[in-house]
Amino acid sequence: MNTLQRQPVKITEALNSYAEHYDLVLVALGFEERSRAFAETFQGQARTKFAIGFNDRHVLSYQANRKCLCSLGYEVLELGDNEFLHWWTDVLISVFEQASPSAATRICIDISSQTRARLALIIQGLCTITTASNIVVDFVYSLAEFSAPSNDPEFAAICGPVTPFFAGWPADPDMPAAAIIGLGYEAERAIGAYEYLEPTARLVLLPQGQDARYDRAVERANTSMLRDLPLRERFTYRVDRPVSSFQLIESLTYGLIPHSRVILLPFGPKLFALTCLLNACLYYPQVGVWRVSPGVHEEAKERRASGTSIMLSALFARHQT
Repeated sequence: MNTLQRQPVKITEALNSYAEHYDLVLVALGFEERSRAFAETFQGQARTKFAIGFNDRHVLSYQANRKCLCSLGYEVLELGDNEFLHWWTDVLISVFEQASPSAATRICIDISSQTRARLALIIQGLCTITTASNIVVDFVYSLAEFSAPSNDPEFAAICGPVTPFFAGWPADPDMPAAAIIGLGYEAERAIGAYEYLEPTARLVLLPQGQDARYDRAVERANTSMLRDLPLRERFTYRVDRPVSSFQLIESLTYGLIPHSRVILLPFGPKLFALTCLLNACLYYPQVGVWRVSPGVHEEAKERRASGTSIMLSALFARHQT
């Protein structure tokens, strides 16, 4: 079993606000046009800048994004998830070796086009690496313009822990399961996961965006889940208020964990998935984070940045031996 060596102990948020200098900037090279939105607007300095792509799905805006990120001084690599964690750990070690031991290491990570699995590996690396200094990480998320979802249910090729690190190891594995489910606008994906897990308790979180069309689309996509859902099991959160989302998930988890095996199911925005992963760190190893996805069968969809970005800043305190 992995031992968590670091927890996020301070969470703050800001709109369109970045530090003037980072030891490391990491962005995803994906097929969405918004993959390059942060890099194009970032005006600060960075000792090292990486754009990490994927081994597949080089479609839509992928090549244009690659050209843009190269021109902006990013070192571009294409890695599979099985290669990424080793690479990421080596990069973090290198960054810490160059940083001042008396000051916190400052990192900026654009999560807009990261997959949930890649995002989980990023958090795992930050939690488990040993360093003498604190780590301050600014997670940046570029809100996308609204685009209508598909109404067709998708085949779920993957249903399980987002990574083994986040599988969840409760003190008593015989405790009944409880699910905290964040809804997205993927048609009926949440109800499918709920029926697969068959938890004895569920709490459902609906996102509220900056576009009423998005809110309505989420409700339409989850008609089966919401139809008979008691009000006591239904909560809302603001997509653009990640600190409040983090605090809500932490409060709900705290109430469930003494008597339940808690599983977080973060459908919806990547920023919500981030808050779930950070909460799983706080309660590690008891809380699991799961994903349900078509995997490589998922349709590639273009997403353009709306012009608004949100930053969630997390302090990972140094490990005390």
